[in-house]
Amino acid sequence: PPPPPPAAMLDVAMGGGMGGDDGANQDTVRRQNLGAVLRQMHRAGQLSRAALTTATGLSRSTVAGLVADLEDRGLVDEGDAVVTGSPGRPSPVVHIRGDAVAVVAADLQISRVTTAVIGLGGDVRHRTSRDRPIGRREVEATLDQLCELIEQAVVDAGATQIIGLGVSVPGIVRHDDGHVHLAPNLGWTDVPLGDLLRERLAASRTAVAVGNEADLGALAEHVHGAGAGTRDMVYVSGATGIGGGVIVGGRPLTGVAGYGGEVGHMVVNPDGLACRCGSVGCWETEAGQAALLRHMGWADSDEQRVVAAVLSEAAAGSARAGTALAEVGRWLGIGLATLINIFNPQRVVLGGLYARAFPHLIDAVRQEVDGRSLRPSRALAAITPAMLGEDSALLGAGELALPPLLADPTVVERTAGDPRTQTQPA
Repeated sequence: PPPPPPAAMLDVAMGGGMGGDDGANQDTVRRQNLGAVLRQMHRAGQLSRAALTTATGLSRSTVAGLVADLEDRGLVDEGDAVVTGSPGRPSPVVHIRGDAVAVVAADLQISRVTTAVIGLGGDVRHRTSRDRPIGRREVEATLDQLCELIEQAVVDAGATQIIGLGVSVPGIVRHDDGHVHLAPNLGWTDVPLGDLLRERLAASRTAVAVGNEADLGALAEHVHGAGAGTRDMVYVSGATGIGGGVIVGGRPLTGVAGYGGEVGHMVVNPDGLACRCGSVGCWETEAGQAALLRHMGWADSDEQRVVAAVLSEAAAGSARAGTALAEVGRWLGIGLATLINIFNPQRVVLGGLYARAFPHLIDAVRQEVDGRSLRPSRALAAITPAMLGEDSALLGAGELALPPLLADPTVVERTAGDPRTQTQPA
């Protein structure tokens, strides 16, 4: 959806300024202003009222009224005033609350599924992971396990109000309805996952959103992790395959239907190996986990423990492990150079396998990136490991389910008096 108008354009006193029958307009403005403040709090965790005033462009009295409203809805708490170093009186500090309202997030991976209750500010609670046995990876078995974990998460949430469900999937997902067109590493083709979950969870009336794991990993790292504070970022995560997510101008670049960012299937070696997607020489065939194990002389596996074994060997000084990781790093760098040339990012964030192996890969990566990317773009692109670890996609699934609340906090009922009866404009 398009971004809301700049907060400074919405600073309307309740006493007038819009003329005519202004009740509906003022309510709309107020909801947008509440959303602007809550989004700032969700990203920062805590901010002084003065900082909120600067960040939103709203007046001090308007911010005070909006904070009071959010506090009455249980979404923030206001603490004692602190000296900020700027002129004027000390400013109260506002803290996000992650316990009153939350979403359930699910991260569906090849060999396991993880669920959690995620509150505002990225507060992760009631995290549960279950292995997915090889014989139970078909769609119906996956749905049974996924719904069982989701329902348990809702129970574990207790009094916390659950407002949505976000699901991360390693596949090509249509963002409108969560239809999984292709998930080659799951063996899925044309699975209406969003609709199937809505049918299974109809009694709970929970809104369901499904997204690609790498897009969601990028979203989470941009909001809460290594990409925070950037407007242009590329996220690349390695596991059985390679996933990618791109942030341009502060917004996810997903394409017209949500299929954008499939960088793992960018062809880097036309004379290379066949890929599970049906093409030949895709990036993930040269820099994915299977490539790492191939260079080690080991059988292919989607289990994380085999990567841990490679890293353990590398840490012990194994020449074989060092060479295998350097070769993966070389191909990783070749692909990253192309992405840097195309997107001119401020930051390249490496997740999954690449975050875990970062110290062993980065020299080979930088050598290829330095030699193959355009110098002006390369000079601006910092390459860093992801900060959120294995929870990037899980937190991203939570972010996928939060927009209705962040756009309109009035979906949560007020538990105290109406701040609009106060004397200050809001």
